[in-house]
Amino acid sequence: MAGALPGVAVQAAVVHGGVHLHGGSGDTGGGVAVVTALSAADRENAGQVFVGRAAESDRVLAALAPGGVGGPVVVSALAGMGGIGKTALARHAAAVAVGRGWFAGGAFFVDLRGYQADVGLSAESVFAPLLRRFGLSGERIPTGAGEQAAVYDQVLRDLADQGRPVLLVLDNVGTAEQVRGLVPAPGMCCHRVLVTTRDTLALPGAQRTALDVLSRVESVELLDRALREHMYTDSRVGDDPGGALDLAAVCGGVPLAVRIAVGLLADDEDLVPAELAAELAEAGTDAFAHGETALGTVFAASYDRLMARDPVAAGVLRLIALNPGPDVSTEAVAALAGLPVPVARTRLRALQHAHLITRVDRRWRVHDLICRHTHDHAPIEVDDTAVAITRLLSHYTAVTHAADEHLRAWAGHPVPDRFADRAGALAWLDREHPALVGAVRLAVVTGHHFHATRLAQALTAYLSWRRHLTDWLVVAQCALGAAECLGISTTTAAAWDNLGLALGEARRFDEAITAHENAGDLYREVEDRYREGVVLNSLGAALAQVRRYSAATTAHRRSVDLHREAGDRHGEALARNNLGLVLRRTRRFDEAIVVHEQACDLLRAVGDRHSEAVAWNNLGLALRETGRLDDAIRAHRRARDLHQRIGDHHGEGSAWNNLGIALRQAGATASAITAHRTAITRQQRAGDRHHEGTALTNLGLALHRAQRRDEALDCWEQAAEAFRDVGDDELVRQVDILIQSSAVVRRAEGSARESE
Repeated sequence: MAGALPGVAVQAAVVHGGVHLHGGSGDTGGGVAVVTALSAADRENAGQVFVGRAAESDRVLAALAPGGVGGPVVVSALAGMGGIGKTALARHAAAVAVGRGWFAGGAFFVDLRGYQADVGLSAESVFAPLLRRFGLSGERIPTGAGEQAAVYDQVLRDLADQGRPVLLVLDNVGTAEQVRGLVPAPGMCCHRVLVTTRDTLALPGAQRTALDVLSRVESVELLDRALREHMYTDSRVGDDPGGALDLAAVCGGVPLAVRIAVGLLADDEDLVPAELAAELAEAGTDAFAHGETALGTVFAASYDRLMARDPVAAGVLRLIALNPGPDVSTEAVAALAGLPVPVARTRLRALQHAHLITRVDRRWRVHDLICRHTHDHAPIEVDDTAVAITRLLSHYTAVTHAADEHLRAWAGHPVPDRFADRAGALAWLDREHPALVGAVRLAVVTGHHFHATRLAQALTAYLSWRRHLTDWLVVAQCALGAAECLGISTTTAAAWDNLGLALGEARRFDEAITAHENAGDLYREVEDRYREGVVLNSLGAALAQVRRYSAATTAHRRSVDLHREAGDRHGEALARNNLGLVLRRTRRFDEAIVVHEQACDLLRAVGDRHSEAVAWNNLGLALRETGRLDDAIRAHRRARDLHQRIGDHHGEGSAWNNLGIALRQAGATASAITAHRTAITRQQRAGDRHHEGTALTNLGLALHRAQRRDEALDCWEQAAEAFRDVGDDELVRQVDILIQSSAVVRRAEGSARESE
C-alpha cells in the first residue's frame, strides 16, 4: 500500500492471482488501512456468524453472478439504516462470489466514508489507490484526476477483454456523485459494483436491496453464535432463553446493537442476558457502546447529515416519536408538524430515502432505537411538544368522530364527507386503532382531558363492533379519570355509562351495574331525563345478566317510558328490544315476541339497520321458544343478512349460531352443523372468544345428534378451553357436564357392543 493517498481505505490483497477483499466499514482512522489477505479459511469463516439474510444474500449473489454480453454494468445497492448490517452482507456476498471464482480480475473494497463529517471521499481520490491495486506502478499513474480516470477506464476495459472481471465493493456511499466515476462504463458488463448506503441514491439501473431488522429469533441466534465466537463454551444465551429474547428485543433487531451486546457480555463473564437487557432498556442509546464501536455515533452521523440537508425533515423525525402508536399516517404526521399534507409527505420521503424511517402498508414507522437516540440527543422544546400533541389529538378526535358517525348512521341520514362510506370509516379505524387507544392514554397523561373524553366516546361503537374489549376497558377507564378532572357532571355520567358497557361486555356484570347506577344518579341530579333513560336501558341489560329479572324489567320499562316522553323512537326501540330479552328469560314468550316485533318495526322506520339486526335475532330466540321454528329461522336469516351487509362479524356470527340451533330443533341437522361452523369462523374473525365457545358448544350438540360423537367431544373440549380463557367458570362447568355425559354414552355403547 506504499504510496496510497492518505485517508483512503482500500483493503485488498493478491491471493491465487486475484485481488480479494477483506475488512469493512468498521475500520476507522485517518491512515491507510492495513492490507490483509482473504485466504480460503477466511472466506469459510466469513459466514460463520452471518445470520438472517438468506434471501437478501441470494438476491445480491444473483446480481453478482457472471453473465451478459454488452450493455451496462450491473450495480447492486444495499441500503438501510446505520448499523443494519449492510457492510456485513456486502463482505459475505463478496467472499462467496470470490470463493466461486467469479472474479478473476480481483475484488476491491473501498470505504468512501460518506457519513463521516468532512471526511467523505470523492471518486477522484480513489482512482490512484485502485490503480495501484490493479498492479500499476507509481510512474504509470498520472497525477491529474482526469487522466487517472482515463487510465482507470482503460484498465477496466483491458481486464474485460482478457476475461478477468472485477468486483468493486463501494462501502458507506453518501451520495451518487461519490461513485459515478467509479462505475465501469457501458460495454464492460462482466464487471460488478456492490454499493452500501444509508440513503436512496440516484444510481440509474441499480438493483436495490433494502435491509430490514432481524427477527427476535434471528437476533438470539446471532447473540449465541457471536458470543461463542469469543468463547466456544459460552452457553449464557441458551441458559437464559427468556433473557436472551428480552435482550434481542432491546436491540431491536439491529445487528450492530446485537454485536455490541455480545461485546459487553464477552467482557463480563458473570453478566447474563436478562441483566444486560434490563440495563440497556433503562439507559439511552449511548449505552450501546463497546470499545470504539458505538451505536449512538452511527445514528448521530445519519441525523447530523439529515439536519444539514433538510432541517424540516429532521424536525419531523423528532416529532414522529410523539405519536402513541407503532406507526403513523401521513395525515397524522402533518398534524403533528403543523404542515400541509403534501409538504409532510415530501419530508417523510426524505426520511425514508435516508433510511431513518420505513414505510409499511402506506404508513410510516421509526425504529425504537432511533426514537430513543433522537429523544436523548435532539429533544423538542417543551412548548413545541405541547403544541404538537394538541394538534395530533385534535386531528385524531375530529377524524374519529367522523368515522363514528358513519358507524352509527341510520339509513338516509347525512354523514360527514370525510369518508365515502361505512366501509371506508371502518378501514381507517382498523388502521389507526392502536394509535387511537394510545392517544387516549396520551391525552390523560398530558392533561388534555377534553380530548380524552371526546375521543373515548367516539371509539365506543368501533371497539364494541370489533370486540376489542381489553382496549375498550382501558379507554373507558382513562375517560372516566379525565372526566372527573374536568368536573362536568354530564361528562362524568357519560364516562360511567361507557365504562359500564365495557365492563358488561367483559362479563364483569356486578361492576357494570355499579357503573350504570353511578351514571344514572348523576343524570338524575342534573334532571337529564333523556340520558337517564339511556342509562336505565344499559342498567337493565346488566341486571338481567345476573338474573335480577324483576329489577331489569323495571329498568327497561322505565327506559321505554322516558324515551317515549322525549319522542325518541330509536331509544324506545332499543329499550323494547332489551325488555323482550328479559321477558323471554322469565318465560313470558308471547309478550317478548310482541315487544321484539315492535322494536323491529321502530328500528326499520328510523333506519338503524344494525340495531334492527339485533332485534330480529332476539325475536328469533323468542319465536323458537314457542315452537314457531320456521318463523324463527326466517328471523335469524334476516338478522344474519343485515349484519353481513354492514360488516359486523360478531353480530353475523351470533345470528348464524342462533340459526343453527333453530335448524337443529327443526331436524335440519346437516344445515345446523354448517351454520355453527360458519358462526365459529365469524367469531374468530371478530376476536370474540366467549361467543366462539358458545358456537363450539352448539356445534357439538348438532354433531352429537348426527351420531358424530368423537367430533362432538372435540368441540366441547375446545369450547371449555375458550370459556376458561375468558374466565367464565359457570359455562366451563356446563360444558364439562356435556363432556362427562358423552363419555357415559360412549361407555354404554361399548358395553352394548361387547354384549352382542
